[in-house]
Amino acid sequence: MIEEFIKALPKAELHLHIEGSLEPELMFELAERNNVPLPFASVEEVQAAYEFSDLQSFLDIYYAGAGVLLQVSDFFDLTWAYIQRVQKQNVRHIEIFFDPQIHTDRGIPFQTVITGIHKALVEAKLKLGITSRLILCFLRHLSEEAALTTLADALPFRGWIEGCLLYTSDAADDSLRVDLGGRRIIKKNPTPSLPPRKGRASAKVVNAASSLKCLKKHRIKREVIPNFCFASTSALWLSLSLIHISEPTRR
Repeated sequence: MIEEFIKALPKAELHLHIEGSLEPELMFELAERNNVPLPFASVEEVQAAYEFSDLQSFLDIYYAGAGVLLQVSDFFDLTWAYIQRVQKQNVRHIEIFFDPQIHTDRGIPFQTVITGIHKALVEAKLKLGITSRLILCFLRHLSEEAALTTLADALPFRGWIEGCLLYTSDAADDSLRVDLGGRRIIKKNPTPSLPPRKGRASAKVVNAASSLKCLKKHRIKREVIPNFCFASTSALWLSLSLIHISEPTRR
């Protein structure tokens, strides 16, 4: 009874990295379509690999999956498969993050990536009534120059992108800073694989996007900290308002 009630509730997905939504069956289908070898012999092996032991084991399969995405149709199929899944859960609004640098580094044009994703989002609105926002991610562990190149690639598509943010997808990042109720937890890790901090992407890249008035720094207020971006309470209610749920009156 309670499960049916929860399933019927309108929902909003506020933080979803679209590349991370790739499921084993589609991974194999796209690998075959594009003649891309995979480090897995079967769908079952991929499913077993999804039992992550740590962040790095997740990132290994994350990048293996990203490697099968080569064409506009691949990015469309990836995004549409996700949309079809969440539609069954009565999700009415989605906020999708995408990581163009993991694709452009492989020689896939920025235009290819965003065109496929955008086409699926448009179709979701027209066919299913699901609204969306698309947020571009700059990878902090890559260089500032690489981030600025990605920003330049994004400019022709500014009308499709709601905002941008800075985050890291590298398990070997040198620190983890998370604010919890005013307390700051800092965990230090060695970083032999990362370029010097001076050469890495910084908040300056996100500020450049904003100052050029080409992208918003994600209109829903977010705090940019090295590894995570947290939505504020006001962001939550702004998104919920899109599915017609009102913020309770404060007494």
